[in-house]
Amino acid sequence: MIGAIKKIFLVALLLIVAALYYRGSKNPLQLIPYPYLLPSSQVRLTPQQVQEINHSQVLIIGDQMGVSLNRYLPRIIKESSSVLSSKLKAFSLARSGDGIHRTIAKIRQLKKVPPVVIFMGGSQEQQEKKFHLADKKTIMTNLRWEKNEIIGSLIMTFPWLSRLIYTPINYIKLKTKPQIDKKYYDARETQHMRVLSYRLYQRELRQLHQEISARGGILVTITAPANLELTPKRICLDFPTPLQEQQLSQVERLLEQKDSKSAFRSLQQIENPTHINTQFNYLAGKIAINLGQMAQAQEYLKLAAIYDCTNLRVNPIYNIILKKFANNNGLLLLDFDRLVNNHSRDNILFFDQLLPQPIFYYLLVDQLTNSITQLLQL
Repeated sequence: MIGAIKKIFLVALLLIVAALYYRGSKNPLQLIPYPYLLPSSQVRLTPQQVQEINHSQVLIIGDQMGVSLNRYLPRIIKESSSVLSSKLKAFSLARSGDGIHRTIAKIRQLKKVPPVVIFMGGSQEQQEKKFHLADKKTIMTNLRWEKNEIIGSLIMTFPWLSRLIYTPINYIKLKTKPQIDKKYYDARETQHMRVLSYRLYQRELRQLHQEISARGGILVTITAPANLELTPKRICLDFPTPLQEQQLSQVERLLEQKDSKSAFRSLQQIENPTHINTQFNYLAGKIAINLGQMAQAQEYLKLAAIYDCTNLRVNPIYNIILKKFANNNGLLLLDFDRLVNNHSRDNILFFDQLLPQPIFYYLLVDQLTNSITQLLQL
């Protein structure tokens, strides 16, 4: 009898060991359970870039929005240098297509960073495929495990435990250059992907701050201006009924005829208007602008932008996440989005679909110059 129990125990133990080995062999060693793999060899910096960064006082990082600052760098350098005791040296690592995950990979290759690091991104976070939608629940669960203080501390102390604690998924192996995800996703799939993208961005933002602080830098954040005037290209989630489509078309015609009051009355007659119907919010925002209700207009237009299913525009949610993170961690934040959209009564805010008019960049440069000189004189 005792012999049989021992055999059962040994078999059970072997099965557990085998299961743990299998689980561990499927998982990479990672402190943070990101659903993608991005080896440093895929984003390696050149020796010249590292040398330039080592001799700079300011480093600009981010995506296409960070790149947009490059043409104003001479102005930033000139204005800052007039206050500082020596000429300011600045370098930009920003690159179009770089989600925050690629920015982190670049920072991790540096032993130290300049005293001031300016992050201006969040406009291309959904363009590169970083996870499989089928793994969403598992990814969220793994992130919750990592967030748990006890589990997180254990993994930090014994990194190999991550192979056993995190549930394996089908990891995305990212390439050297960002690959735009061209696959078509329906409205519901898009919204599920966005929810996970927002969650990943929160964790990546925290890591970016930690990596920069550990290398002796102060992180300065800038929100990306959302062009709220853009007409939504795809409606997410709640589609209008045939009757609602007729009513919305009537509202559009009245707006074209510059009859905002009649358009507003027609909009009020729409039954069961949903707060996540992109077209409804966009039209409501346009009417509010024409009626001079600017604060209400911005709220409607932000909702329209958030639930526009296209990924080729700035999504206000990333700015909300950035502002909350900066506030909770005592970081300096320059609200470029607010700076631009607070002038919504003016004629044309944006030069094209993405970039604000140069006048707003000049205002941002003034704020940046003040911030840079104050931080460097501490």
